[in-house]
Amino acid sequence: MTAALGVALAGVPVLVAPPQDPPGTADVVVVLGPPQAWRVDWARELVADGRAGAILLFADDPAAVPLCSQTAPVAVVCHRPDPYTTRGEARTLRAEMSARGWRTATVITAAPNVLRARWVVGRCVEDGVQVVGRREDIGLDRWVMRYAWQAGGFVKAALQRGC
Repeated sequence: MTAALGVALAGVPVLVAPPQDPPGTADVVVVLGPPQAWRVDWARELVADGRAGAILLFADDPAAVPLCSQTAPVAVVCHRPDPYTTRGEARTLRAEMSARGWRTATVITAAPNVLRARWVVGRCVEDGVQVVGRREDIGLDRWVMRYAWQAGGFVKAALQRGC
């Protein structure tokens, strides 16, 4: 019991309150999948505040995301990365940054994914990327599931090499 509590508490700074700065300015704001409404809204807020000039959004089915088919005052680029994983998103981000001349990006994700996303994206894009997240109001059962998912994701990332 004590060991389980120790493991759970060790995850708090990694999953619940990861270290991060507030979003800065960037060429593009990136919405890691899934494109939940709060993530898309946050991306729109950053653009409206002048903190980014474009949105890059990742979704399993971009056609099902309203922002991907709407005319927007800024460029909106939607992709289903292959594979549809954080690593696939990072590779697609690198390709889009190169193709579009973007030098900086603010990546939006959920708080439990901030440190792992920063690690995985950093393997593909060495400079100019900031990863930020927000905590979602979810129950303890979902936090347990997120903890397990992210722990598995860290192990998978540790076993992978390069971008």
